[in-house]
Amino acid sequence: LRWLIAGCIGIFHGLYFALFLDESAYRAKWVLTGAALAELAFMAVAGSLLLAALRGRYRKIPASVLLAAGLGWFVLRLGG
Repeated sequence: LRWLIAGCIGIFHGLYFALFLDESAYRAKWVLTGAALAELAFMAVAGSLLLAALRGRYRKIPASVLLAAGLGWFVLRLGG
């Protein structure tokens, strides 16, 4: 069942990406490069916070980040 769900989500994501490229003036190379760089930056920040939390330092920082992200998402969902 998981492969079916992953396949459906993958098809939806691919079609959305194709529609985005058709409707915009962006090229796939630059969009994918920007997405990869943003993901690498996010993983670097999240990884450093996780390592600091696992070492016993700054335990409140990851919890605060999760709380802020959750509250921000909640407020956005209420407004939309």
